[in-house]
Amino acid sequence: MADDQAVETPVQSEETSASSNSSSKGAGLRFIKSKGVCRKCRRVGMKLFLKGDRCAAAKCSFTNRSYAPGQHGQKRSRISDYGRHLIEKQKLSYVYGLNERQLRTLVSKASKLQENTEEKIVQLLETRLDSMIFVLGWARSKQEARKAVVAGHFLVNNKKVTKPGYNVRENDEIMISDRALKSKLFIETIMPLAKERQIPAWIKKTEETKAKMIRLPKIDEVNIFNIQLPLVIEFYSR
Repeated sequence: MADDQAVETPVQSEETSASSNSSSKGAGLRFIKSKGVCRKCRRVGMKLFLKGDRCAAAKCSFTNRSYAPGQHGQKRSRISDYGRHLIEKQKLSYVYGLNERQLRTLVSKASKLQENTEEKIVQLLETRLDSMIFVLGWARSKQEARKAVVAGHFLVNNKKVTKPGYNVRENDEIMISDRALKSKLFIETIMPLAKERQIPAWIKKTEETKAKMIRLPKIDEVNIFNIQLPLVIEFYSR
């Protein structure tokens, strides 16, 4: 009996400590949970296909619950002018996986150039290495493309590039590394899907594992999910 009590004592103390900390940790757990990818689509009221083709499935969270997340998500209030600008900025940030500083820098750079600012923003975003890897079908989502680039799975002009934000230039050649081609993921999943991917006109696939950017993309050639870029530019010009 003494041994049984000795065993039960620490178990009881763990449960007690867990319950006592639940109130202080609850908010933090809810905050972490709110960072889910599907909740981002629900927050801006539009399916952004952040998980790639998986978002087309019938069990997509946005399809079943298109209202905003949270306790009062179904009671949307009137959106202010600032709110409309903020939502368009968030859409662009979510689609390309950029944080506030990165997006602000990119918009500022595009605004300073003597060109169509909206088209330049699209070009700077679409020529990012992670964006091009996704467009080529060498990743199932842009998030997966970023991880693959950081892991060193791709070469640009025969040099390994590990920065997802690296801007590919005209006539640059992108290729999959030999190490990546030996992995089970690429052999069984990525490469079969890549064969079915339709490549845009501004990219030329020279081989199954190689591609070249022959020119900069035009704004009407890119699906930006009806994001109102003028509102994004106005947001950062305040």
